[in-house]
Amino acid sequence: MLIEVPEPKTEPLYVKVPNFPGLYRHAKSERYYGSKKVMGKRREVSLRTTDRKIAERRMREWVTNLSRVNGEVERIAPSYASMGVSNCCPKAMMPKA
Repeated sequence: MLIEVPEPKTEPLYVKVPNFPGLYRHAKSERYYGSKKVMGKRREVSLRTTDRKIAERRMREWVTNLSRVNGEVERIAPSYASMGVSNCCPKAMMPKA
C-alpha cells in the first residue's frame, strides 16, 4: 500500500510587484528589491524598506543613477581602449626585451 503525499506548494521567494517594472518584494521579510539589466549584466539592490511608495521612489533614483554612471563609463572607456598597453602601463610593469 502506497501513501501518496502531495507535494508542498512552494511560494516564490521574490514576488513581482505589479505595474512597476523591476520591482520585487521578498515574500518573508516583506522588503522591496530592485532589479535591472545593464549592459548584459543583472544588477540588484535592496531598497531597504517595506513601504511600496518609498520603494518605488528609491527604485527610480537607483535606475537614474545606474544610467548616469554607465553613460560616464561608456564615454571614458573608449579613450582608454585607444591608448594601447604601452601607453597606459608604467615602464616598470612592461616586460624587458
